[in-house]
Amino acid sequence: MKKVILTALLMAAGTAPVHAGGYTFLNIGINLLNQDRYADSVPWFDKALAAGDLLPDQIHVARLDRGMARVETGDYAKAAEDFTAALALRPDATPTLMLLAYAHIGAGENDKAIAEIAQLKKKGTAGYRMRYDSGLLEWALERYNEAGEDFKAAADDGYSYAWLWQQMVNLKLGRPVTSYRGMSAAIPGEHRRVKIRTGWPETVVDFYLGNATEQDVFDAVGEAAAQTGRACEANFYVAEWRELHGDAAGARPLLQKAAQDCPSEYEEKRMSTLELKKLP
Repeated sequence: MKKVILTALLMAAGTAPVHAGGYTFLNIGINLLNQDRYADSVPWFDKALAAGDLLPDQIHVARLDRGMARVETGDYAKAAEDFTAALALRPDATPTLMLLAYAHIGAGENDKAIAEIAQLKKKGTAGYRMRYDSGLLEWALERYNEAGEDFKAAADDGYSYAWLWQQMVNLKLGRPVTSYRGMSAAIPGEHRRVKIRTGWPETVVDFYLGNATEQDVFDAVGEAAAQTGRACEANFYVAEWRELHGDAAGARPLLQKAAQDCPSEYEEKRMSTLELKKLP
């Protein structure tokens, strides 16, 4: 599912005067980032910041976008520096705090990430999204009980993806799969005891309930180019199912495909990268 954070466009500072130096470099960096040319974008953000003529909003964009590019290239420690600087410019930017926690996890600085998750929860941001994102961070930290609580809260608000992650926690901890909006899990081996739904991600939900097969999930993706996001999610959630049932070898190629092919704004891309590091 698409994450809340999208690439910060310079349009936010569109009323600012145009500068020939830093502003131009910043636009080049943003353009490259939007083409998923992460490594190529970083030097342009470097030049933009070094020019010394950016306005505060533009500095925030440069720091935030360079941090996101560095995450994609695996330079988590430097990404954390950028997100810290961006957060200093906008202390109330909850999404940036989430990105900072993610970068600290990638850099192996788990204590910092745990403190940042605590800050997120203290902010008490309304809605399911904060609990869902906190759950993803807790999962990455292997704090599965805490992750389960977050995912359950978001699932109780009706968020299907949170329910999927809640079941991943249940499987990780040896618990049974819970019901989904009144639908109980199938008896083992009895697939298709109910009609498989064709919506998305309902087919994935049916798979986790035991009412659909892996092939049903992949068949539901479709062939249109616009279904890239579905293919990404199918690979990720089937991979996680395999890994949670002891098939790490079968999970690896699907996680690799998800890490490579998922659109950059999908959290499954980031989580695939982290999950690959955990595989034996």
